Amino acid sequence: MRAGRVQVSARALALTTVVGILAVAAVGRAQQDCADANGRASTLLDAHQLRKAREQLRLCIAKTCADATRADCTKKLLELQAAIPAVVFDVSDESGHPLTGATLYMDGAVLTKSLGDQAVEVETGSHTFRFELPGRYRVTRTFTFRDGEGRHEAIVLPPAQPAPPAAH
Repeated sequence: MRAGRVQVSARALALTTVVGILAVAAVGRAQQDCADANGRASTLLDAHQLRKAREQLRLCIAKTCADATRADCTKKLLELQAAIPAVVFDVSDESGHPLTGATLYMDGAVLTKSLGDQAVEVETGSHTFRFELPGRYRVTRTFTFRDGEGRHEAIVLPPAQPAPPAAH
């Protein structure tokens, strides 16, 4: 009976050791992923790709990251939040009545499918925006944004078909 207990205890010890090694490896991998995300964020920040950098910084503030990495990423993220330009597009018809629900494209890619009166975050630099709404002509405009800039831009979407003349 004693030999059976020793054999079971040896198996339990081996299993516990394997689980411990795997846990240490997983923690090490998670911390490396955090450090990699921090490095990618730095590269993106240097390239002024602020929104993409923010995605990486959000990865490296996780509780699984090393304290030093988390602190560095948190500091960068707080600084970054103030640097991302934002714009509110005031979209209206030719009479000045607000229009909502337009699809907004930035540099050819959909930025939002239902533009309202909310601020839209953009990257620093010059971008071409296209506004589309069923029953309205497409409007394309180019704007340049600086770090930390916030502003409003008026966009008028005329009807796709002119109104028929009034009957006399």
